Amino acid sequence: LEVSKSFLMNTGQSLNLSFGTEWRLENFQMKEGEEGTWRNYDEPQRRKQGGTAGIVVPPDNVVNKNRNVGGTYVDLELDLFNRLLVDLAGRYEYYSDFGGNPAGKLAIRYKLSDKFSIRGSVNNGFRAPSLQQRFYSATNRTGITPAGMPTISGIFRNDSYVAQAFGVPSLQAERSVNVSGGVTATLLNHVRLTVDAYWIQIKDRLY
Repeated sequence: LEVSKSFLMNTGQSLNLSFGTEWRLENFQMKEGEEGTWRNYDEPQRRKQGGTAGIVVPPDNVVNKNRNVGGTYVDLELDLFNRLLVDLAGRYEYYSDFGGNPAGKLAIRYKLSDKFSIRGSVNNGFRAPSLQQRFYSATNRTGITPAGMPTISGIFRNDSYVAQAFGVPSLQAERSVNVSGGVTATLLNHVRLTVDAYWIQIKDRLY
């Protein structure tokens, strides 16, 4: 749900107001594949299970995970004297598996003339790991050891005992800070120039 409204003040200034809210139910599910693709019908011979090559979903990889995500935001944009534009925004999100997080943005643009403007902004960001990043797995039994134990290889989910045994930590939400600035200029009637620079710092980056 989003609502926006523009206001024109008596002083000639304009004000744009936007706000909204959202709710999402996210689901990630992997169902068990056809039995013939993963079951080992000849275990005494210690052969690889299944009769299909490629990606299959054995019972060990079955997963069905959900989470709720709610968010709300407000954005206020004020144009002062047709030269200074100020944009202030705030957002709050809540993830059932990662908790809440506030985020904000401040952006300013100033017209030095009709043909030359400077602008800048600062904001922070938040991105939680997707359910696929946390719970996807693709493992297969590739054989049996001389001691009679199965050997398993593949991609293990983030919260698996294998990942924990190797010291792989639980995925954390990605947090960032972004600062940018730039200039825009009209050099000729059909020639415009834009130059921007930015600096981003990311913590617990997700790939």
